[in-house]
Formats: sequence, C-alpha cells, structure tokens
Amino acid sequence: MRIVFIFLLILSVAFCDQNNTKPSLKRMIGQMIVAGFDSTSVDSKEFKQLLKDLSYGRIGGIILLEKNFQDKEQLLTLIDKIRHISTTLPPFLGIDEKTIYKLNSSYIDYDMLENMAINSKPVKTLYTNIADDIKSYSINLNLAPNVNTKNKILKNNQISAYANEFIDIFTQKNVIPVMKYFPSNDSAKIYDYSDLKVYFDMIGKIDIIMSSSAKFSNLDPNNEAYFSNIILYSILRKELGFNGVIMSDDLLKTGNIIQNAIKAIIAGNDIVFVSSNLHNNKSLANEMVNAINKAVIDGKISSKQIESSYLRIKKLKEKLR
Repeated sequence: MRIVFIFLLILSVAFCDQNNTKPSLKRMIGQMIVAGFDSTSVDSKEFKQLLKDLSYGRIGGIILLEKNFQDKEQLLTLIDKIRHISTTLPPFLGIDEKTIYKLNSSYIDYDMLENMAINSKPVKTLYTNIADDIKSYSINLNLAPNVNTKNKILKNNQISAYANEFIDIFTQKNVIPVMKYFPSNDSAKIYDYSDLKVYFDMIGKIDIIMSSSAKFSNLDPNNEAYFSNIILYSILRKELGFNGVIMSDDLLKTGNIIQNAIKAIIAGNDIVFVSSNLHNNKSLANEMVNAINKAVIDGKISSKQIESSYLRIKKLKEKLR
C-alpha cells in the first residue's frame, strides 16, 4: 500500500506546474502547439490574438519568420511584446534559417550542412557568431540544422561531423537546435535506410527533431512522414531510440488544418507547428486546442499520449529557465 501511495505521489508531482497543480488537458494540449503569424505590426489583430493565446496557454511558443519584420528594430519590438507575456512555462521563441539570413546576409546556407561540407567550410566560428547573434534577440529555438543530403559523394559521417558541431555550439548558448527533416525532405527518392545514419549518430544529443511533410512510398505508401506512425513511432522512436520532442513541419501546407493537427498528434508528433494563427478570422490555436481535446474525449487520441508529450516539452523547457 505504501509503495502505491509513493508511486501516486511521484506521478502527481510530475504533472504539476509552478503552482503545484496538475494542468488541465487543454493546458497540456496548448503546450503542444507552436504558431507563427502573417503580420509585421504589434498592433495587428493577428499578433494581438497570438499574444492572447500565449497568455491563455493555448500555444507553447511562437516562430518568427522573415515575413514578420523589415528590419532589426521591428523584430526587437515584436520580441519585446512577446517576452512581456506571463506564462507558466517559458515559451519557445524560434526562428528559421530564412529569418537568420534576413538578419545577416552573410549567414546564407549556414543550416544546409550538405553545402557547408561540400565546400569544406570551417564552421565553428560561424556557428558561434550566429548563436551569439540570435541569442542577443532572446531567441531560444532554432529550426536548424538541415541534415538532409542529395549528394551521393558526400559521406554521412561528414554530415554528422557538421551536425555535431552545430548542435554542440547552439546547445552551449542555450539555443535549442531543431534537426530536420525526418527522415528526409526529398519525397522523390526511394528512401535508403543508410540515410538514417546521421540521425542515429545525433540521437543522444539532439532535443527536437522536425518531421517531414514529404512522402516515402517504401516506408509508408499512405502518409506523409509527419502523418506516419510507422515513420515517427516504429522507426524514430523504436528503431533509433529517440526520446526527445518530435515537432511537425508546417501543417498549413496542405489539407484541413484542424484534421492535420489531429493526424499529426496521432502519428506521434509532440509539437504541431502552424505558420499562421488566424483561421476564418479567428484564433486557429483555440480551434486546434478544442478539436484535439474533443479527439481525446472521443477516444481518437489517448490522454496518456498528451501527457507524455507534455512531459517531454516541460522537461525541455526547464533548460530555458
């Protein structure tokens, strides 16, 4: 009896937030949504809605894209507004490679490890400079590196060496790297399991892997990678042993966004990413939270899966405090 009590006590603590209360199902779902937006102004309806969703716990982070600013001052203004929102867990504040290039054009292709390796570019100083630069904006999530390669001459161990340097430097700067795209972003190819070597080499170092929107008929003929339980669970989780956070590529690329979010979570994504937060002029995040919550109630998604994803995200966010 005592053992059961201790187990329940530990379990309850694991699901507690800063106020020592277990978050509601909707709160946990909110942490699984990361959103972008289309506007450039802090006064726009969409940006104000995004901040409201962040404060209400409907999203767990924001991705800043090149479309969101014209210059560094405008970017800093956006970030300042985001940072002043009070949240239970620190939000992810991320950027992608195009955003970084817009901040400094000399950083072009830095995330494409294939290009860096082909040209044998020294990267330690470059990666350190970029990490310092984006950290100065209070960015804590970097949607890079891209470890996919179409170059048959290039050896996977070369890509692994560059990925290792990239991950080490950004992690040391407390900027979480997101390795992408799993298993590749080239749907035209018949997937070769040897291409998984880079992921296998980095599996114990990387915290987040982004699932691809491409389809690989020899792995799963029916689903894009980010909708495939075969690819995300059977291969990434079971075969490669990845225990970190799986984040989807942008779900706005095709189809019904609400159904896409549900399919992505069923497949095994911990975080679903949407590059815009307005849907029919309303909060997309709010619609997604409600739809995913209903999917749990209807038995399409297990509450255990939501809790597991939440705990992975919470554990990762502890590094950001």
